[in-house]
Order: sequence, then structure tokens, then C-alpha cells
Amino acid sequence: MMIRSEGHYEEYLKGKDEKQIMRAIRGLKQEIGRLKNIMESPDYDSKVIIKPSERTRL
Repeated sequence: MMIRSEGHYEEYLKGKDEKQIMRAIRGLKQEIGRLKNIMESPDYDSKVIIKPSERTRL
């Protein structure tokens, strides 16, 4: 599942000020870090994979 940057901008960032955009960037960084930690867990492959999986979302 790929998200085009233009589509993401149109849906989430268009018309926002700098502070709101920076907040969105921090949120995306936190989500990436959370998904990375889940995927690096030793028992990651033994869990039931949800749809979309962490790999897909990352």
C-alpha cells in the first residue's frame, strides 16, 4: 500500500500552517518508530498478522 505524496498533501496538509505541518511530521515519525519497534521484536513473526501488516504500513 503506497501513498502518493501529492495525495497525502491534498488530504492531510493542504491549508495547514507550519505548526500543524510540523505536528503531522512528528506524528508520522512516531508511527514509523512504533512500527519499527514492533517489527524488530524477537517474536514478531510468531504473532498473528493484522491487515494491513506493519510492513505494509511502514
